[in-house]
Amino acid sequence: MTNGFNKINNIMHQKENCMTEDERERIAYKLPMLNYGFAEIKPKERAQLILNDKLIEEYKLSTSNIAKIINVEEKDLLDFMKNIPVKKDFELEICVNVIMLSFILNQQ
Repeated sequence: MTNGFNKINNIMHQKENCMTEDERERIAYKLPMLNYGFAEIKPKERAQLILNDKLIEEYKLSTSNIAKIINVEEKDLLDFMKNIPVKKDFELEICVNVIMLSFILNQQ
């Protein structure tokens, strides 16, 4: 157990590069759920954060491309992003598909 704490301490203080490539890949794989998996963030807010921060800002995807990938109308996606009410079915589909798209893209 102490070895794990020493490793974390070394990583936090950048004393050495002691992470293996496999460890880095496992962290990157789990990062979306760790970043956006907090209970106090509602699913809609979580999906909006992922849309803006990950898919649009980091991956440079357009709303048009995202809408095509997750199979929704771009207008519905834009309304969702602006907190304009959309049908619950569309909202659920957008939330689930945005989170899954982010998860898939983070694996690569």
